[in-house]
Amino acid sequence: MFRMALIVTALTVSTAQADLAVRFIEGAPKDQFRIMNLSECPTGPIKVTIDLAGSAAGLIFDTTAAGAGVEVFQPLQLADGSEYVRELPTIIDGDTAMTLSLLSIPGDGTVSVTVDVDDTMAQSVLGQIRVAGSEIFGAEVTLRAENYDGITMPFSTRGRMTLPTAGCTNS
Repeated sequence: MFRMALIVTALTVSTAQADLAVRFIEGAPKDQFRIMNLSECPTGPIKVTIDLAGSAAGLIFDTTAAGAGVEVFQPLQLADGSEYVRELPTIIDGDTAMTLSLLSIPGDGTVSVTVDVDDTMAQSVLGQIRVAGSEIFGAEVTLRAENYDGITMPFSTRGRMTLPTAGCTNS
């Protein structure tokens, strides 16, 4: 029994999961998407797609004054983790998806972008320019990597989600 526990422990120690947490943070005038590597393992090059199309409130990116958004607008900007970003996407006002092309994010590393997100269905007591967590429910995040088939998961009603990634080997 002790021998079996030792083998299981050794396997557990040598392989780790490099989970990514994605958080939506409501802010005025800028909303934020924060991507955090929760492990000690680097991610390797990845692409993270945030797709608002399935959101409960019909969310869109509001990047210009003349577009589909309401009142205040903010273009996509990098807030944190510039050293981990390969390329920021161009987002057209009214778009519902963006894909961030990222270099390897080290363990405990973070990439944050800001952009205005608006509600097109006027369902919130906060109005259309502020987004409650329940309004982003149903929006999805997809993670893709070279040697990883990818995974798609929805945001919770709190604007949070965690993506399990391919395991990594600790040295």
